[in-house]
Amino acid sequence: MGTNMRCTLALIFTLAAGLVTAAGPETSPWKTDRFSGFYSCDVTDLSDALPENFSRSIGSQKGALVLSVAPGSPAAKAGLRKFNIVTMVNGENVETAEQLASEMKKTPSDETQILRVEQPTLRRNSFRWKSRIIRFQPVPIADWAGDRVSVSKDTISGVTTLEPREKPNITRGSGFYAYAVAKGGQKDTFIRFYRSGDDWLFMKRFEIRSGGETYLESRGFFDVERDNSAGRVWEYCDVPFAGDVKEALQAMMQGSPATLRFSGEQYREDHEVSEIELYDTMAVIAAAEAL
Repeated sequence: MGTNMRCTLALIFTLAAGLVTAAGPETSPWKTDRFSGFYSCDVTDLSDALPENFSRSIGSQKGALVLSVAPGSPAAKAGLRKFNIVTMVNGENVETAEQLASEMKKTPSDETQILRVEQPTLRRNSFRWKSRIIRFQPVPIADWAGDRVSVSKDTISGVTTLEPREKPNITRGSGFYAYAVAKGGQKDTFIRFYRSGDDWLFMKRFEIRSGGETYLESRGFFDVERDNSAGRVWEYCDVPFAGDVKEALQAMMQGSPATLRFSGEQYREDHEVSEIELYDTMAVIAAAEAL
């Protein structure tokens, strides 16, 4: 039924409700307005790759299939569920994921989106479908970011810090997260890359592979912070949200699977980027833009 197109997270930042403008030579792809779209859902075209009993029950149905919805997101709060099929947006029929995003983008960011969806129920090894209407009110960034972002202010220094509410423990695991610091009219956003283990890697560079491209960042020995405790060692490096790092996150945002590789003098480690990791990173970036 046409070419399969996944829109993982793309409805957040590129296609829904005008949250982010298309990138041009002088235009930041991260520019935000006051409202978010569907944050965050994973949508695809209906295809024959679906399980047989699911595909058979759909028949000739057209629409955009929801593969997942991030817990606590505006999409989830609006009532969108996994395996819903969106068939209409604001009175316009929808047959593909791309068309869904396009129709949502046409609606002003402060107006309610009205979706018709088909919701499945599994009974006796077959699916039954029920039509529902979902009314989705775009949410101010300050509201949805508050669910995922912690904001603290030092009243003495006047510095405001934004970071994930569920910030990873860098002494346990590997990955990355975003944080931002602001004072007066100045604000800076960084991506912290971290890894931990039983032995030192002496990290000197890391690569992000996504969408068939490799984005490389190299660091000198003293650019990387290192520490150890109770038989564990950890290393981390803060990189400004710019250049290759920004391009890599933009590629991941489009739904491409991503691998983060940490390389040392002799060894290397790979980390598969998770959706929640990217979800929280984008929330911090958007919240920082909205300050």
